[in-house]
Amino acid sequence: MVGPTTFGYQNLGFGAGVSGALDYVLIQTQSPSGTANIDFTSINESKYNIHFVTYTLEPATDNATLGCRFYESGSLESAGVYKEGHFEIVSQGNSEDLGANSTYQSTSRDHIRVGENIGNATGERATGYFYIYNAGDSSLMTSLSVHNAAVNDGGNVVKAHGGGTMPQTSTVDGFRIFDSNNAGNLTGKVSLYGVTL
Repeated sequence: MVGPTTFGYQNLGFGAGVSGALDYVLIQTQSPSGTANIDFTSINESKYNIHFVTYTLEPATDNATLGCRFYESGSLESAGVYKEGHFEIVSQGNSEDLGANSTYQSTSRDHIRVGENIGNATGERATGYFYIYNAGDSSLMTSLSVHNAAVNDGGNVVKAHGGGTMPQTSTVDGFRIFDSNNAGNLTGKVSLYGVTL
């Protein structure tokens, strides 16, 4: 679906009459079914400096990790140039096991992770959202911040937050979501919004 759907704080009854409130304009929604690569290649980067992506995805293969790569002027950047850092919290049973929590960081990854260790049993899936910043500004690096939650392959709840940067200046005109752990297929829904201030 592509259309001018918008929502913002004013639509929800917050910030009425306040200048500078955010508006989210729907650019595109995709509903992949058994799709390995979910590509967004028309993101209106010349109009929006901030993009917002929300997803619910179920992997075909257990222990999936969702990755995001950027398109630069139509060419997918898949080399190990991305820098990222994440903190993952795992809830095991009725208690929080601090020993199960993890941090991930890299200065040479070939993607930025946007989903963690997702199981593929019935009802196990990932939900999350991320922001992309400065995609259309060729003088700036493009960055991403992410929050997500899932049920992992061990049946435990996983919550993670973090982000990353592609540390090279370019015009980013698209992105790809994929299973970076297994190269498996994904099913669900992904929506892309442009954010106006």
